Amino acid sequence: MKSSLPSPFVLTSEYAALSEWYSAQHAVRCLWAIKPVTGHRPRILLAIDPTPDGDETLPRWIAKQHAWSRELRVCMGNDVDLELVDAPASDSFDTVGSGTLLAAFCWREPAVDAP
Repeated sequence: MKSSLPSPFVLTSEYAALSEWYSAQHAVRCLWAIKPVTGHRPRILLAIDPTPDGDETLPRWIAKQHAWSRELRVCMGNDVDLELVDAPASDSFDTVGSGTLLAAFCWREPAVDAP
């Protein structure tokens, strides 16, 4: 499994829970978890595969985002701000000054028929 972690790396319970969640979510291509500098909720950014019948990610996002948000709240032990990102690249969103990268998973190849 490829992941990007800040140095020095410390395996946290949140990281382990996010790793397990990501492994079980075949439609999620990439996941980044960011702990904000201030007391705000953690940000979870997801890049997802499009639906099997097209090139759109929005239908899958609309169908899954509330369930994913609940599941990730359990993983993090706190409410989360869940965000959809279009490109599976870490430079597609701004993390400078916004917090600490807790976990990054982006080892999944594009799925052909992700559920």
